[in-house]
Amino acid sequence: MLLNWIVLLPIICLWTAGIIFMLSFNNNNNELSKNYSLFKSVCENIYFKQCTQSRRAWLNCIENVNSRNRPNGLNQSDFITTWPPSSITSLIDDELPIINLALRAAFTKDAENPLNNKHYQHFRSLTESMKDGRGLWSWQYNLFPQMLDFNKLIVDVENGIPLTNLPINNLEIFALRLPKYVCNPCRRQIIPDLIVVIKSCSYCTAERDHARNTFMQKHLWTNFTVQFVFVVGVPYPNESNMFTFSKHKFKLKNSWWALSRKHDRDRWTFMKRLAMEAELHEDLLIGSFHDTYFNLTTKLIFTFRWLSALCPATVPLFIFVDNDYDLVPRNVIMYYKNKSADELRDLAAGHRNEYRFVIRPYYDGNISNIWAVTLKEFPWALYPAYLCGATFMLGSNIVKRLAIASAFTQHIRVDDAYLGILFSKLNILPQNLDVISLGNGVCNVQSGAINIPLSESKRIIDWKTDSNCNTWPPLSVECLIDKRLPAFNLALKFPLARNALDSIDEVTYNKFGDIISANCKKQEILDDEELEEMGSNSTDYSIYPQNLNFSKLIYDIQYRIPVQT
Repeated sequence: MLLNWIVLLPIICLWTAGIIFMLSFNNNNNELSKNYSLFKSVCENIYFKQCTQSRRAWLNCIENVNSRNRPNGLNQSDFITTWPPSSITSLIDDELPIINLALRAAFTKDAENPLNNKHYQHFRSLTESMKDGRGLWSWQYNLFPQMLDFNKLIVDVENGIPLTNLPINNLEIFALRLPKYVCNPCRRQIIPDLIVVIKSCSYCTAERDHARNTFMQKHLWTNFTVQFVFVVGVPYPNESNMFTFSKHKFKLKNSWWALSRKHDRDRWTFMKRLAMEAELHEDLLIGSFHDTYFNLTTKLIFTFRWLSALCPATVPLFIFVDNDYDLVPRNVIMYYKNKSADELRDLAAGHRNEYRFVIRPYYDGNISNIWAVTLKEFPWALYPAYLCGATFMLGSNIVKRLAIASAFTQHIRVDDAYLGILFSKLNILPQNLDVISLGNGVCNVQSGAINIPLSESKRIIDWKTDSNCNTWPPLSVECLIDKRLPAFNLALKFPLARNALDSIDEVTYNKFGDIISANCKKQEILDDEELEEMGSNSTDYSIYPQNLNFSKLIYDIQYRIPVQT
């Protein structure tokens, strides 16, 4: 009997272990399959597609997303990873099948609430004691909540070292729809030289189409890999141009919310149109925030988190551009190639504004300037140095640090100023670049400007040929190469006005023709000796075709001002 048990016992143990292994394998396999299907559904934007099937579905989705926007961000127990996250699956929300871009980090069990911090209490008492005036004439921006060692903070978050302070500005921001080819974790990534982030609005369809048909054209970026993405939010229900913050009234200009007003009666119809545009072009990143002028800071933080979490770490540089500006591809490439990869990764540059006065709201009930900020929001009289939002460049190392720091820096509405506060917290002095243009940029483009106002680019740049060929002397020998023959074509290239007058229709040209005609009639009755003396005795050669102001003509052609004749 004992012998039988000695033989059977190992067999029973092996059989039991096999069953346990099979059950464990099946469970792990099911979990893996579940995670994979969820991961794939996020990458394929399944939730967004379901939400935009009908008006009712859209309203339900918005309600679900809004209910997830907890005022204090994620619970402490939800912070389970580092930033940038080690796995994209850790970004998938625990209730909705979409990416949640609230910052993930490790925290100690007794991590301090920022509102209970002694430095925050000092900040509050300071602002409450100030009744009016410009504000503090000091440079101690580190007191602006939160007061932390940000260099140590960045290192700790990157390495998963538990933090002793909870973040003050880590609201949940969902990526409702991801672009298909830019920083999509489900696809084999093409590592671009550059990613261009175009700050658009949900209603700005015309501006997006303009960008796609102009500077985004592939042939303008020869021997250079660039990707483009438009960042938008969702339409704001029942939006008006009147807003109230801290009991102060703010009013948007009519032109700034004209598109919103145009679609006021049927937001769903426009949302459906936006979904169709996203499906057609696959270049929209849609966030869960309401797309209003006063949510630009939220849009900025959302963009930093998405870039740092989902884009390949080897992408060195990002350019941020407003949708009322165009890029000049040749100049962008020239600037890029004059920098090393390390220089690009640590770049923070644009049109720098140095210590501008903080605009204060009216305290008498009148409507305040839209950029006004109360003393309680920002008690200093001057902003730290910041970059104008029209166009600026940030390296990948800088974007990562900004994404982390934004969770620990109190929110203000003015996005340019908020970026300057982040720079100050991180001890970054942004560079001022002459190649960033804010005005009419005919001369600027020729001197290397990488951007130009949309209103000016229509007049200056011929997007069908080359962004810099429509001038003389040409800025590149390539501009002279004939597309039909392997040879130089030395015909003069310059822009013509739409209503340019044909030279044979000019009054002076017709006058010249009349003189020639009259002389021809005389020729019929003159002998040879008289013919030699025939001609006008006038020295007014200006009527010789073409009668133009040649000084102005040469200036216009050099600087690409459309010629009228």
